[in-house]
Amino acid sequence: MAGRPATVRGGGLTGVHYLAFTMSGVSLVLLVTTIVFATQVKDAQTRALNSERRDAENGTAPAYYSSEASARGATVFAVMQEDVDRLAQLAVGQTGVASAVEQQARQLTAKVREQHGPAADPSDSLSAVVAKLSAALAEQKAQFAAASAQVAEGNRKTEELTEKLKTTRTEFEAEVARLAAQFETSENQKQATLAAKDKQLADLQSTMEQSTQQTNEKEQRWLREGRELKLQLATLQNQVATLQRELAGIKPVSFDPGAILTKADGRVLRAVPGSEIVYINIGAVDKLKVGMGFEIYSQTREAPKSLRGKASIEVVSVSEQTAECRVLRTTAGQPIIEGDPVVNIAFERGRQPKFVVVGDYDLNYDGNVDFDGMDKVKGMIRQWGGVVVDQFDETVDFVVIGQAPQIPQLPEYGVSDVVAAQADERSRALVRYRELIDRARSIYVPVINQNSFLYLTGFAGDAATMTP
Repeated sequence: MAGRPATVRGGGLTGVHYLAFTMSGVSLVLLVTTIVFATQVKDAQTRALNSERRDAENGTAPAYYSSEASARGATVFAVMQEDVDRLAQLAVGQTGVASAVEQQARQLTAKVREQHGPAADPSDSLSAVVAKLSAALAEQKAQFAAASAQVAEGNRKTEELTEKLKTTRTEFEAEVARLAAQFETSENQKQATLAAKDKQLADLQSTMEQSTQQTNEKEQRWLREGRELKLQLATLQNQVATLQRELAGIKPVSFDPGAILTKADGRVLRAVPGSEIVYINIGAVDKLKVGMGFEIYSQTREAPKSLRGKASIEVVSVSEQTAECRVLRTTAGQPIIEGDPVVNIAFERGRQPKFVVVGDYDLNYDGNVDFDGMDKVKGMIRQWGGVVVDQFDETVDFVVIGQAPQIPQLPEYGVSDVVAAQADERSRALVRYRELIDRARSIYVPVINQNSFLYLTGFAGDAATMTP
């Protein structure tokens, strides 16, 4: 939007001033011209009178006025006077040149002095006043030109600022439109996100309600099943107690739970007196392996004083249904004869005996517990075909026990957490050790120690000095 022209401060001139200066200048010029012309005319009249007088006395008037006077039928002076009056009328609008021009000159001088002050001095002539007014007019024109230039520059700057304002406003409106569109997009996204979250929340609440309902139903079902299982357990416990009482009533006095330990896995087929070779009726079809050891017992059913048999043998060659064995140990006065039973509790035809192994073992009998003694015992069982399990139940055939876990004596104070934890673990191991033995004996599962286990797997060494 274009602004109005800037007002020039500090004594600036307006168009009225310039018009007044111009009219005053024109008036002065006309006045000066009239005065000059009147002066010239008066001089001419004087000269004409003088000329006429001289002409009268001495000669004729100038040729122009003479011819004009002749043409008009008037005197030369009359012609000159007519010309002067016509010029005065043109200059000041009236005749009577001298008084009219003087009066007009004084009025114009006073008016110039009144309007322009120092521009007209009372002592100045009309020509001096005209010169000063001309100079003032030139100065005013220069100031007017400078003011016009300032106004033009102001207008230019105003137009530039207006254009910049338009550009800024356009950019501002564009930015506002962009931000409004962005805000609308963000608002739409927010609404969409809130709607999605609301839906997820509703779905989650529905899922939680369903899960809660299902959990409650499962809990009720488990409670019912738990009550039923408790009833079944109580019934079974009553039945077990009844069967145990019945079993105690029919158990023979001479029942020997260790008799199963010497149950024959096979028989001696051939034995040559004085020879170190015997043959047994167990072979490859029974999954017999070279290196397996057996203990030979007497054919009589007399209960042995210990589980040590009368001889120990080791398989050196395996055929389809028989095997050749080397005699490792014999007992004086008890020769090996055909039909003697051979035993290895880790071996059984057609099945795998199940063992539980607990306790500490000193397999080299040096008085110190072997850190890997239990692993070696389990390895021997697996090597000869048995299975080792960690948990005891009614399906276990044998329990092999080593030394009871020893609980170290700890000082009352100054024990580290690690040592205390180890001692606590040893205490729990001792409790499990004793509980396992009691439970096995309560259901007549054979419990054999380290020496008996080595005897029953055909180990030939002396228990006091044997090494695995």
